[in-house]
This record gives sequence, structure tokens and C-alpha cells, in this order.
Amino acid sequence: MTDEEFLLAVDKEANRARELFPGDNAMYAALAEEVGEVAKALMYESWDALTKEAVQVAAMCLRLVTEGDATMREFRLRHVHNGDGSNCGVFENVMPGQTGLIYRIPAKRRERSLADGIDPGYS
Repeated sequence: MTDEEFLLAVDKEANRARELFPGDNAMYAALAEEVGEVAKALMYESWDALTKEAVQVAAMCLRLVTEGDATMREFRLRHVHNGDGSNCGVFENVMPGQTGLIYRIPAKRRERSLADGIDPGYS
């Protein structure tokens, strides 16, 4: 399988998964379950089975990044964002679905990131 074929398979699998499981989901739990299936396939199954599971892991990673994880929003608000919308200097952007929060990235960290070619998001 080429890189392009793999990425096309990931896109197809992510779209299939969105149709089967739309809306807010426990993406992290689903991702962890799929990673376990990759480990099992690597040890005991065919390369085709491993490839199928690896595509599902990548599709879950895509969904986690683009859709967030509904089960983690409250935790992240309390522990990552100090419970009040501030981010306590944590370098990150908004998780999808986590709206209405204020993000403060220290100016020096933002300047350093921009110099490295990374836009950390809101200042």
C-alpha cells in the first residue's frame, strides 16, 4: 500500500465512521480500542488485517483532532483551562466543540513558536 492509498483509505474510513457514529463520541476510548486491535493484528493476524486496523486508528486520530472528544471537555475545562476559560499558560488551541473559552498564550512563547514556523493560535 502506498502513502496515497493509505491516506485515501483513512479518509474513506473516517467518513464511514462518521455515518455510523455521528455527533459527540468518546473518541479517545475508541482510539485506544483500535490501537489494541492493531497490536493484536501485528502479533497474530495477516498483514491485510493489520493494515485495516491501522487505517481505523488513523481515522480515529483524524476524528479526535477534527471533532474532539465529548467525554473530555469538562475535564479539560477544569484541569487544562483552570476552570475559568484561561489556559494557565498551557500551549494549545481550542478542542473542537469546546467553545466560549478565552485562551492566553504568553507573548514570549508565542514569539518563539512563530519563529519556529508554528502558529499557536490565539494570543
